[in-house]
This record gives sequence, C-alpha cells and structure tokens, in this order.
Amino acid sequence: MKTYNVRGRRVVLDRDVAAALGVETRRMNEQVKRNKEKFLSDSVFQLTKEEWQNLSNFSLMPKIATSNSSKRGGVRKLPFAFTEAGVQVLKTLMKSSVDIDFSDEPPLPTIYEESWNEGTVVLYQPNENLKIDVRVENETVWLMQEQMALLFGTKRQAISKHINNIYEVGELDKNQTCSILEQVQTEGGKYVTRKISIYNLDMIISVGYRVNTKNGIAFRQ
Repeated sequence: MKTYNVRGRRVVLDRDVAAALGVETRRMNEQVKRNKEKFLSDSVFQLTKEEWQNLSNFSLMPKIATSNSSKRGGVRKLPFAFTEAGVQVLKTLMKSSVDIDFSDEPPLPTIYEESWNEGTVVLYQPNENLKIDVRVENETVWLMQEQMALLFGTKRQAISKHINNIYEVGELDKNQTCSILEQVQTEGGKYVTRKISIYNLDMIISVGYRVNTKNGIAFRQ
C-alpha cells in the first residue's frame, strides 16, 4: 500500500485503506465522520486542496473535481489521510482483521511547500539517498535537466539527448513542455542572472520511459 509523508506524518489515503479492507470508500468515510471522537486528533485528517494537488502531481492521481463540475472520473471530495494509529481505530470501526503493516513499506516521498517566485517548491524524496527540490506550477511539476539526471540515475548529457530526440520526432511540443527560469547566482563576486530551461511532467515521464531506471519507475508509480 502506498504511504506518504504529509504534515510530518506517515499516512495512507482513504481509498487505499478501503480497498485493503474490502469496503466502499464513501461508507468508510461516513463511519470516520460519525466516530471522529474515537480517533486521536492527529491520527486522521482531510487533505487540503493544495496537499492533494501536490500528491496528484507526483503520483498521477485523478485531479480534483468539485461537486458542481461536469467532468467525470475525478475525485469529488478531498480524501482523508490516516496514520498507523488511525488505521487501527478504523479497522475496529469496520470490524476488519486485515493486516495493514506500515513497517514493511519502503521509504516514501516527503511533501513540503516553500514559496519560490510564483510557484511552489516540493521536496521529492523516494528514498534516503535521493532528494530533489521540484517546482510545482500551473498544475504540473517542473525539473531541470540536472535534476532529471539525478532522478533517473544517469548523466545530464543523456537527458539532453533524449529531450532533443523527443522534440525532433514531434512527440511533444517544446512550447508546451519547456519553460525558462531566471536564476540569480554569484560568479566572481558578482550577481549574474542565468536563464535555465525547465521541463514539465509530460517531458519528465517521456524521458523516464527512455531511461527506464529503478528511480524512474518509482517516480512514475
């Protein structure tokens, strides 16, 4: 079962727990609302729209669809998140003996937000050895070539080659998948502004399928 680190807590989402327990998510959440006093204050909480959007960008989850939206297939209500203690209470409420063991789960992505120009910076940490600051803007994530090389465990030159090939064959449109980020840095005691190309999730996934490393597979899951 997928776990996430939200608000400094290791949690699972309601739909994943419901699937493991063999119950409907809606019915399970109704029990949560009726028995809120049985949970510790920090063992269950409903995600904010921003938190859900960040998780959606990382794991390609369905986008949020509000109750008055005409779109189908999205998540109509913000999901609940449960800590391990919350899951134990939930199992009692649902009269289930299914074992949901957090300790067997691999290291999980850590989510935090930090202002960066007009976007948001999110820390993607799938394991203890890999940490990448990912830019989130316009409902997608953005990475530089160096970050993609780190993510997929390869060299920047290989990433650049894949990106050029993707544009040459017309698989993706450069105007829609590439943006320019102005970054100020110190060189020789002077402040210099450098323009750096960053690429959105469509390009990241396309490159990831070509590199096809263990880290790339983990990012797409």
